[in-house]
Amino acid sequence: MDTEMLQRPDEFATLCDCLFRSGVLRRDTFLAALHRRRFEAVRKAHPYATHKSGLADVFRIGELAATAASFLCLADASRLRELSKQTRAVSKGAVFSHPDARALFVLGCQHQDLQSFETISHFDPTRHCWNTLNVPPSLTTGSRSFCMPTLLGVDGFLYICGAQSQHSDAMCLHRLERSKWITLPPLPTPRRASNSWPAISSLKGRIYICGGSSHDEDYLSAVDCFDPLSFQWESFAPMGTARACAVAEALGGELYVCGGETGTSNIDDFIALDTAERFSPMTGCWETLPPMSEPRGGDANGDPNIVACVLGNYLYVRGGHEVDSMERFNPATHQWESLPPMKTPRYYAAMVAFNNRIYVCGGKDDNDAEELSSVEGFDPATGCWEVLPSMNTRRANAGVVASEGYVYICGGRIYSDSGPSTCLRSVERFCLARRCWEVLPPMPEACIEPHSVLLEQCKSGKRLHVSP
Repeated sequence: MDTEMLQRPDEFATLCDCLFRSGVLRRDTFLAALHRRRFEAVRKAHPYATHKSGLADVFRIGELAATAASFLCLADASRLRELSKQTRAVSKGAVFSHPDARALFVLGCQHQDLQSFETISHFDPTRHCWNTLNVPPSLTTGSRSFCMPTLLGVDGFLYICGAQSQHSDAMCLHRLERSKWITLPPLPTPRRASNSWPAISSLKGRIYICGGSSHDEDYLSAVDCFDPLSFQWESFAPMGTARACAVAEALGGELYVCGGETGTSNIDDFIALDTAERFSPMTGCWETLPPMSEPRGGDANGDPNIVACVLGNYLYVRGGHEVDSMERFNPATHQWESLPPMKTPRYYAAMVAFNNRIYVCGGKDDNDAEELSSVEGFDPATGCWEVLPSMNTRRANAGVVASEGYVYICGGRIYSDSGPSTCLRSVERFCLARRCWEVLPPMPEACIEPHSVLLEQCKSGKRLHVSP
């Protein structure tokens, strides 16, 4: 047949119809061959990176999930997941990429009845409920009052540091892997489990433990670092000043340790410090920084009352024993800068940096009369404090963290002059967009003085973790 006769669509359609009617060509065979030819033409015109990729990669399920999460609340994304098998892949990604589906790590150091802890609570944001998992047996022996366990979410694992060991009263670390606790090797520098108060932080995936106190109640300058990749500890050069109750923060690839307290012979004989130091992993050396404007140590009981955070290229430090002021360190100028006072003086407040603001929540007022529910935000651009909506619950010594448009605050306590303080189970979060506090389900266990609070993205069904 002359090919010129098939140049027009109606002529081509007439030929196909004749073939179908005569039985020479089946319609489904023709359509399948036509589909393969067109698909091959499109594939050649738009080649994909690898021929082994599945449809989930070709259709970019991850991008679809992120888009779905941006339009749905977490509850709706969870319902979408259950609709059908066809939507499960997209909706599962939407649930775990949703801003609310974050793993919350909260750590406290004392139970109301001063008994040992046997569980860690975790909150499932997709089902809006709490569950518990058991801690390793070595963490449940003896009182853990006033020790300083710290949770670090580096490398995707959950760490507990500072609890009492089953075989000694030395500080120990455990890591949670697939619902099983793995005991880390002993620290190179022995530290007592209770009242040690080292400064602990993470830098480039490593856990740094700086200072603290020994079994002889001496202040330490030792620095130990745990590498999750090699599963080994390494001791670095000691700090220039032995200290406990200090704060540690990472900024610009370096580790800063500020304030705290030190002494001469006994930990009960302490002196608040205004000193600060900076550690460079590149050189392995400590550098003494200019002193802060005033000493920032713990209180008379040794409890830390100094907090720090990083915002932009600055290190912010506030608080200390009977100290309410805040200042920041500028690495570019190598100087400390005093900042304006808050509208409401407070101690034992929680502080976090997020979304170009610093949020300070709760605490105790200047007269030490009652706990506060008030919240203030500091704007570095204007240098001013702003009064924000108050929390639903007054609290001091609470844990705070911020992520994806929310500021979460957990636990804390209400003090009493006539009896024991009240430990709080309540959890709430502040929505920056709506400028209001939302009450979340309470924790199963009361949690006060949560010295470390972290948020981690939920992956493969991980849930919200809260540890007392």
